[in-house]
Amino acid sequence: MAVLIALLVATLIGEASVPVDTNFLGKTVVFLYSAKPDKTVDKNAPLGTGLLMRVPDSSRLGFTVILVTARHIVDPEWVHCPNTVNPEVIFARVNGIDPSGAEKVRYIRLSLVNHGQRTWSKHTRDD
Repeated sequence: MAVLIALLVATLIGEASVPVDTNFLGKTVVFLYSAKPDKTVDKNAPLGTGLLMRVPDSSRLGFTVILVTARHIVDPEWVHCPNTVNPEVIFARVNGIDPSGAEKVRYIRLSLVNHGQRTWSKHTRDD
């Protein structure tokens, strides 16, 4: 038991000294928001956060950008949230390209359903 605790403490101390590129993280973390009934962003209804990742593919760009977030953000019925249905649209708030420009943040519309089919993926196991 003492060895396990010592290893854990050593690991935590070692991780604390690793520099974190906060500039990079600031470009990959997004804030997620609900949609109003008219499918526009509800800036007063934050849902949580997500992480943008680039995944290699064979497209002309060579990668696809995906959003990774907690399942309950896109599937509240899964966790049996009362009086909740799964959203069809959510919004990701991202920083504008030019921080000195008029458009400091943008809200990107993310459709979670297309022609009755969900547009997001989950692990095959529900646990």
